[in-house]
Amino acid sequence: MKHNLRLIVVVVGLLAFLGLNAQVDTTTVNSSEKSELAIDGLVKKSTVSVEGNYAYRTFEVEIAEAGEYFLSAWLMGVQTKDGDYVPYDLIINGVKQIAKMAPTRSNWQSVELKNEKSVNITVKLTGGLNKVVFISKLPDVADVEFVKFSKDANSVKLDDSKYLNYVKEARVNMELNKELIGKDSITEPKIQKVFQLSNPGGNYTHYMDVTFSYTTYKTYYFSAGQQVFFTTYAPSGYEHVLEVFSAYNNTENYSWAVKSGSNNMASLNI
Repeated sequence: MKHNLRLIVVVVGLLAFLGLNAQVDTTTVNSSEKSELAIDGLVKKSTVSVEGNYAYRTFEVEIAEAGEYFLSAWLMGVQTKDGDYVPYDLIINGVKQIAKMAPTRSNWQSVELKNEKSVNITVKLTGGLNKVVFISKLPDVADVEFVKFSKDANSVKLDDSKYLNYVKEARVNMELNKELIGKDSITEPKIQKVFQLSNPGGNYTHYMDVTFSYTTYKTYYFSAGQQVFFTTYAPSGYEHVLEVFSAYNNTENYSWAVKSGSNNMASLNI
């Protein structure tokens, strides 16, 4: 029997990958938790399906009033071997859009739907439930955590300031940890000097004794029998862990992990 595998590649400290063992995966979105993002629409559900050589990530969005709306998405940018970034085709209520969702850099970012002149454009939505589909060519599965609609072009962009500050702080903490740990063994009492984490809700002190504090992921889809080679590289001696696992089910049997070596690389051949 042939099995398909949707893998999530996760990099702890640097980057990550995910994997699923199914044709369809569904995630329910609690819109109340995203109230600050949902300007003119509420995301109800996110579904991933695979047909042929393509993966389809579908969002069901409830719109109170029919009309023309600007669109943005919190999306993972993927760089090709040529240095470009993968654009994603978009289908809204069964109609394929001319414009694509095109990230401009790697990692998570706010991507707005724009034309060839980089001007924000609108899409037509109906009152009630609308389906927004991001299309990617396998093995890539578009990683989109949230979509946002607004009738105001100035309000549609997702605020990434908190995320960027988090990543910046994680880098600073990583360097501080490396400096404080130095050549000391992690079993020595001196490890207690490592970066102290804030704890406003309690009355105790705790410390981080690792040199990384950031994890991210990327989703890919593979079929049984495929041999896949994963490798990650981090400059400046940045230690990280590469994990590949099935995100849908049977994770214990379909899970691999490796730590980076002295060459700053981590590799898995599966």
